[in-house]
Amino acid sequence: MTAATSSMADIAKPSLGVMKRKSIIIPQSLNHRKLKDAIKKVVDEILELFIEAQQIGKDDNGTTKMILDHIKKRNTNAVEVLEWLLSNQHTLQYKTLLGYFYLHDIGTEIDTRKAYVLYLAAAKKDYPIAQYLLGECYSSGSGTKADDKLAFQWYQKAAEGGSTNGNMVGMHFLADCYEKGTGTAKNVDMAIHYYSKASKLGHESSQIVLNKLLKATSSPPS
Repeated sequence: MTAATSSMADIAKPSLGVMKRKSIIIPQSLNHRKLKDAIKKVVDEILELFIEAQQIGKDDNGTTKMILDHIKKRNTNAVEVLEWLLSNQHTLQYKTLLGYFYLHDIGTEIDTRKAYVLYLAAAKKDYPIAQYLLGECYSSGSGTKADDKLAFQWYQKAAEGGSTNGNMVGMHFLADCYEKGTGTAKNVDMAIHYYSKASKLGHESSQIVLNKLLKATSSPPS
């Protein structure tokens, strides 16, 4: 083979560097981070729905169904959401939502004690939704010993803890305690007062009960 022929052959032969292209390997840590970010987005969407449901006094069956439907819609599963919440309890909202999952069989078996402990932790930090959910635990004896006086106290904290809409369900429960004399002395005037406050914030059930009480007592709302 002449020198010219040899040179032509070398030019025609592709180099190993061109033939063997390195494949791009995505680190597992990056994939894991992307998955966690995707789950966080779903959790935040669920949290928004949950807070809205609590603010308007949506019943537990409807709230639970709404959460499960959204999880299915976003092509994830309740266990993944639960595990994310277990690893991210740094906000009172996440902590309270996790408690709700434990109490209503979402991604886990019902554990009323864990729900109670989570509600208690958030309630002590003055989170109104956790406060009236804790009140419900004391009222029903869910995860703790039933105690009407403690239920009343936590409803009162939720109702009087600020001016946010999250308090209106606490106002409704507090009014119910005054109306029936549960955990406190019966006081129809105070019941009317808190039913009126809750109804002004948009709590429909409070408005219904308020109308009945006003007809029975012929008293204007305070």
